[in-house]
Amino acid sequence: MKIGLIGINIYPKYLNFACGLHVWAFQQFLQQQGIEAKIIDYKPVHFDNFNMRHPVDHYKNKYQRLVKKTAQTPEEQEEKELELRELQKKIDDWGALYEEREIRYEKFQSFIDRHYIKTQETYDSDLLEIKDPGFDCYICVTDVIWGLLPVHTFDRAFLLASKAMEGKQKISYAVSRGVPKAYTQEQKALFFRSIEDIDDISVRERSLKEFIEENSNKEAAVVLDPVMLHNKEFWHQLSVKPEETGYILLYYVMEQAADTIARTVEYAKQHDLLIVELSDRPVKGGRVKDDHVRHIARYDVSMEEWLGYLEYADCIFTNSFHGCCYAILFEKLFYVGNRDGDKVTNILETFGLQQLRMTKAKDGQDVLADLPKEIDYEPVREILRNKQEQAKEFVFTALKKAEQRISENIKKDPARYEEHRRSLTYPLNYHSGKAGASHSYDTERLGAKVSSFASGAIEYSEAERLYKNDGASRLEKNRFFLEGHKFIGWSIRLKIDNHWFWYMSDGSLVPVKGFAEYKKQIGLSKMLLPDEGTLPAIPVNRIRNMVAEANWERNGISLLYKIKHRILRKKNNKEKG
Repeated sequence: MKIGLIGINIYPKYLNFACGLHVWAFQQFLQQQGIEAKIIDYKPVHFDNFNMRHPVDHYKNKYQRLVKKTAQTPEEQEEKELELRELQKKIDDWGALYEEREIRYEKFQSFIDRHYIKTQETYDSDLLEIKDPGFDCYICVTDVIWGLLPVHTFDRAFLLASKAMEGKQKISYAVSRGVPKAYTQEQKALFFRSIEDIDDISVRERSLKEFIEENSNKEAAVVLDPVMLHNKEFWHQLSVKPEETGYILLYYVMEQAADTIARTVEYAKQHDLLIVELSDRPVKGGRVKDDHVRHIARYDVSMEEWLGYLEYADCIFTNSFHGCCYAILFEKLFYVGNRDGDKVTNILETFGLQQLRMTKAKDGQDVLADLPKEIDYEPVREILRNKQEQAKEFVFTALKKAEQRISENIKKDPARYEEHRRSLTYPLNYHSGKAGASHSYDTERLGAKVSSFASGAIEYSEAERLYKNDGASRLEKNRFFLEGHKFIGWSIRLKIDNHWFWYMSDGSLVPVKGFAEYKKQIGLSKMLLPDEGTLPAIPVNRIRNMVAEANWERNGISLLYKIKHRILRKKNNKEKG
């Protein structure tokens, strides 16, 4: 059985240390049990061609594109100015860390190159709709991969709901949805339709288990994060001992870290300790600004160095879930600050360490005085051993059942996949195909407009109208006119998530980018649909947008015919000569 692992690993925009470790830790766990699996080199749907080495360049490009965009209303202008200010701050922050980010990126890539067993090809959500990586079983692994997204709703690949995964064995391990958010009825239906196809589900937080079991007939186990499937000896072999000694490690993520930083400074003063500040946030020089403590902030560290700073710290202050995980594994004295969601609360409760959570300071209160000065790790070790056994039992049972279904040739009903695809709806724009066209489209309809492009082409759209992907929707009558040309039909291109594809004569999809070269290799042409013709049911699980592009003949003679005629005439002239 070929197993593919998918999760946040190679492409965390902030180069979060744990993101590069937890899926690999799960792969190592399987390998220790004699089970082979590959990590899928997968770019998340929201990745947006992010520049991992130099984020500042990515945000500069976005800034320049936005500057050129014209606002149509005062409200749009206000939104544009706000977004420009936000982009400028990111440019300033990442620009200040230009060299350190480059070093950190190279260190992360070095770890991946040395340790990951992964696919040679890089996939994204679009590619997984048209290309099968060839795995029999897919396991989505840990962290916030089931969270709501602003544009795409969910990442289908992380929900194991991509077309390439249909009919395959599916398992989730220790997944999270992050901070729980209220779902719309449509979002909730999509979520549960997707996980209905997962054979065995395990999650990281009890709240997600309860949400699944209260709203579906699925059961969900709560299991350890993959990094905790290994003991401290495993991680000790990977960690790099720091040069610094006698220090507090301050490790924070996200923006809710003010209380964690303040308490770290207080503790450092009380115990005369150096503060070593690490984060995934782009803050040059760190966020500790008190001149009365010794302090260094490092951004250019590797995952191995991060582990070393955790392992050898005198004490750890953190608001990070994985900061807690490794503090427990290395059996350190640690204290936990504010963090949205329940994942930090969940892990502390799992190991009976709720007393390490720092409360909000009240007038005159010494928060540190109320915290324990040491931790008895004997009961923690016993809990860890039991939780590790429970996790192993879940994984082995799920994989054994998957292998049995494969050996018995038990198939999943493909009808439900097709039913979902045919329920999809999408907006469709009509494109003139060439420059110089005029039109007679009715722009008085609600949300209807004609847009002009730099190429000279025009496009008609209706914001309020959606077409259904059921193979029965029909194209509107062509209302473009091009002098000296005859309209001969429509070719269609569609955006699945982030990329455009041409719909070909054999029903396949070919990327618009690099289409000319691709066409030479496959020898196919685009599908040509007649005026007011029926739109095909597209075999993908999302259509974000579609464009019908007009095709024209000059003077009633097709371009292909004219080319052939010209070639034949040259041949005849050559023979005569």
